[in-house]
Amino acid sequence: MISIVYITARKQPHLEWFLNSLSNQILVSDESPEVIIVDYWEKQRALFELCNVIQPPCNLTHVSPLPSPVQGKHKITQKEYFAPSAARNAGIVHAKGDYIVFVDDVSVLRPNWWERVKKAYNERYIVFGKYEKLTQMVVENGIVTSYYESVGVDTREVTQDLTLNNGGWCYGCSFGAPTEILLACNGVDTLCDMIGSEDYQLGMRMGRLGVPMYYDRLMITSESHEAHTIDVVMERFDKETTPEQYYNNLKRFGLRNCFFTDMKRWDSSHLILDTLFQLDSPMALLNHFDLRKLREKAQRGEEITAEDMCFPSTFWFDNTPLTDY
Repeated sequence: MISIVYITARKQPHLEWFLNSLSNQILVSDESPEVIIVDYWEKQRALFELCNVIQPPCNLTHVSPLPSPVQGKHKITQKEYFAPSAARNAGIVHAKGDYIVFVDDVSVLRPNWWERVKKAYNERYIVFGKYEKLTQMVVENGIVTSYYESVGVDTREVTQDLTLNNGGWCYGCSFGAPTEILLACNGVDTLCDMIGSEDYQLGMRMGRLGVPMYYDRLMITSESHEAHTIDVVMERFDKETTPEQYYNNLKRFGLRNCFFTDMKRWDSSHLILDTLFQLDSPMALLNHFDLRKLREKAQRGEEITAEDMCFPSTFWFDNTPLTDY
């Protein structure tokens, strides 16, 4: 079975756009997918408040992101920070399918999206879908009927439908992988929380497990530019440090040398790349939990707690207490 994980932290995610567009594409002969809605506001609103779809195309599950030290009710930071690991890993632990596809909110599935997902599922490869961001997008019954212009053009331009790659083309807005591969990587890395880069970092780690990975230019999601820029926007940053401290951080991951030869800024995003390019392991670097065990717990219907997540007390890059952020 295919599990579709829909991520939102917005008061108006336009879930009906997604559900209607999916319903338009599911055939009577298809095995029905499950849809898991990972919602930052899940504790404050019921599922029916999210959309006006009378008859959803499949079973819906409404869950919160996993407990995080930098976001949500369990946070120890002062502010709300970008924490994609909490949402995407929640989708993984709650999914019952053996293949998981991730979709961002305020988006519509273009025709053929479901067919391309099924192709990836049946042929057991990891797939990265194409995206576009449209202004003044009008959606009727799950179909984009008009828009003014495309302002977020996908830069992964190719001439063939499927393009083999090493995972660097994994964008979080639309991608799919076998559940076992995601578990073998221990999920999305909390190393990237508060910073970013978690999507291609995961993609390249998955690429080390020997499963074919393709960018599919026919697996398209259209996203509303205006809706994407309003509502909840979590903070993120890219901390800078001294060369000495940067090398001390590298040693923490068992590295002695810097991958880059012309460093001009000794920052956290470069260190994420440094570890990514120099280490061969598919495993997440900073996840102090076993996602497979968390999934077993969630599948038993048990709640995953902050204690299960093994929160750090400091920010890994500069050792500043998280309570200071």
